[in-house]
Amino acid sequence: MRRFLLLFLFFLAALPAGAWEKDALERLNQTNQCVGCDLSGINLSRYHLKGANLQNANLQDAKLVETYLIKANLSGANLSGTDLTKAKLGGVKAVGTNLKGANLQYTNFFRADLSKADLTGALLYETNLVGANLGRAVWLQGSMCLEGSVERCNY
Repeated sequence: MRRFLLLFLFFLAALPAGAWEKDALERLNQTNQCVGCDLSGINLSRYHLKGANLQNANLQDAKLVETYLIKANLSGANLSGTDLTKAKLGGVKAVGTNLKGANLQYTNFFRADLSKADLTGALLYETNLVGANLGRAVWLQGSMCLEGSVERCNY
C-alpha cells in the first residue's frame, strides 16, 4: 500500500497543474464513480476500473492504455482524442459517447453498447467489436450506422 501511495504521489507531481480536477481522481479511487467530472489529459493507463461510473465525464486527450473498464458506464462521456490502445471495455455502456479521433487500436469492445457514439476519425485497427451494438453510431467517415448494427456498421 505504501509503495502504491508513493507511486501515486509521484504520478500526481508529474502531471501538469490544472489539467483535471484534483479531487476527481481521489473520488474515482474511493468510490469508483466520477459522474460529470473533469479528467481531461489524465493518465489512467493500466488502471482497474471495472464497473466504474464515468457518465458524462470529460476524459478528452486522456491516456487509458491497457485500462480495465469492463462493464463501466461511459455514456455521454467525452473521450475525444483519448488513447485507449489495448483497453478492455467488454460490456461497457457508452451510449452517445464522443470517441472522435480516439485511438482504439487493439481495444476490446466485446458486447459493448456503442449506440449513438461518435467514432468519427477513430483508429479501429484490430479492435474487437464482437457483439457490440453500433446502432445509430456515427462511423469513421461521418455516416450513421443503421439501427440494429451489431459488430459492424451497416449503412
